[in-house]
Amino acid sequence: MTKTKFYIRTFGCQMNEYDSQCIAGEMLALGFKQVERQDEADIILFNTCSVREHAVQKFYTILAETKKFKKKKPDLVVGICGCVAEQEKNRLFNRFPWVQLVAGPGSVAFVAEGVKGIIENKTRIIKTGEFGNTVCRHIARDGHTIAYVPVIRGCNNFCSYCVVPYLRGREKSRPASEIIAEVKQAVKDGYREIILLGQNVCAYRDPEQNNDFPALLKKVSEIEGVEKIRFLTSHPKDITEELIRTIAGTGKKAREFHLPLQSGSNKVLKAMNRGYTGEYYLDLIKTIRSSMPDAFFSTDIIVGFPGETEEDFEQTLKLFREIKFDNAFMFKYSDRPNTEAMHIPGKIEEKEKAKRLNRLIKLNAEIIQENRKQKGKILNKTGGRDENLPEERKGTGDDRVHFNHSADCSCSTCSGKDIWR
Repeated sequence: MTKTKFYIRTFGCQMNEYDSQCIAGEMLALGFKQVERQDEADIILFNTCSVREHAVQKFYTILAETKKFKKKKPDLVVGICGCVAEQEKNRLFNRFPWVQLVAGPGSVAFVAEGVKGIIENKTRIIKTGEFGNTVCRHIARDGHTIAYVPVIRGCNNFCSYCVVPYLRGREKSRPASEIIAEVKQAVKDGYREIILLGQNVCAYRDPEQNNDFPALLKKVSEIEGVEKIRFLTSHPKDITEELIRTIAGTGKKAREFHLPLQSGSNKVLKAMNRGYTGEYYLDLIKTIRSSMPDAFFSTDIIVGFPGETEEDFEQTLKLFREIKFDNAFMFKYSDRPNTEAMHIPGKIEEKEKAKRLNRLIKLNAEIIQENRKQKGKILNKTGGRDENLPEERKGTGDDRVHFNHSADCSCSTCSGKDIWR
């Protein structure tokens, strides 16, 4: 092959980051060479996110720019992977005729072979509709200390605003033996911090021995060489007393909880199909804090959900003040294809959604300043840092609570929740 240099750009969640590492690993194993600049590449691959409309439109803008590269380099291969590929399928070929590969998130292990086939046969390839756990033979991990390890893919919750179950399928857990083997290999390769991943990670259930997520945590913590364990992302309804006890009693498990609240209004939570109330969520936080007073809490909030009144939003602000989150990812609601919320009446005007978002961002900044003054609340930053983020979206890099949201959207999926956890 004469066209050997590839470039990958990743949008979205940590699972996408891991999937991109799998794609890169398989590409390298076939003899391709990874480059850091798009204009140096013979192959440009995008691993995409479709959780929010803003993320999709941002990707489309960047994809359109590749047309000029294609004119300069007619043999350039452009591929779209991930959730946008699964959502749009053949429509991407029609809208962007210079694209040659479309591969959904369940086809990660196929991408490298697909690219090779495109180069050799001068053809287009689409591979979507496959869900479950992709097993990659080669993983090109980024960084030097942190290793992502997926334990479960997909989601069964069907929150009314969310496309994940439609694009990544139903929950499917990996065998614990497979997970343990990957963690051990990561440790052998020099990684000391393990982040266990899942769209709904606490729903994990070993398909071989039927053990639950706390049991998996214990097994991972027993691996020699693992110094710290984290996991993402959790649904509040799946945080059990057993899991809390396991975390409190496991020295290697960072006492950090990312628990998406989404709204403080019970009416809105019911419309979202979240499966809990504001009171339940607050009691959960109190229970965790009673066992781990130094626990770090981050959350996700959606403002402007259809039918959200000013009173509903005030309830969110009230609960937000009471809990005093250490960090929050806040964003405006946007309709997503195939979701129930698309058809809920009472859509909120963009101007009002922006107003509410700014009020919440201001409150978050005030709480963060309060938390910074409290002894023992400063925790080490967990992950890498996306230099493509605008300055107002970056943290200072030296702790976990220096955070300034002043962009239009503080959604964690637009630029990657892997930045701050």
